[in-house]
Amino acid sequence: MAEKYVDIDTLKYLLYDVHNLEELLVRDRFQDHDKESLDMFIDSVKEFADRELFPYVKEMDEHPAYHKDGKVFVHDQVKTMMHKGGEMGLISAPFNYEDGGMQIPFFISYSRYLYFRCCQQSFAWLCRINSRSSRTYYPFCK
Repeated sequence: MAEKYVDIDTLKYLLYDVHNLEELLVRDRFQDHDKESLDMFIDSVKEFADRELFPYVKEMDEHPAYHKDGKVFVHDQVKTMMHKGGEMGLISAPFNYEDGGMQIPFFISYSRYLYFRCCQQSFAWLCRINSRSSRTYYPFCK
């Protein structure tokens, strides 16, 4: 299995040099962020993926989720990944502050899926589904 699943320097080059992400930070919505805070987010996502996702990729591929008797069964690490990812705010990162988010640009928020998809595809989809459904239903729950 590969030792390196994503190149963080390439990601940052694409975000800052190719797509000029820092230009978004002048907008009122993102005034609390700067390149350093966004790099901290990217780096923390990478550390999370290194620790909680990548070491389990082979095991989770060999023992995938399955449906039996009306229930879905997943690898034990999924609970850990969802709990710790939720504590870090990975699902709600682009949400407004008042909704429990970090109000980071979607562009940075979606970069977290790069890590997840590269080292644990199933977790990437779980996060994406939860994030999208939360954004859809949250306004009706207030």
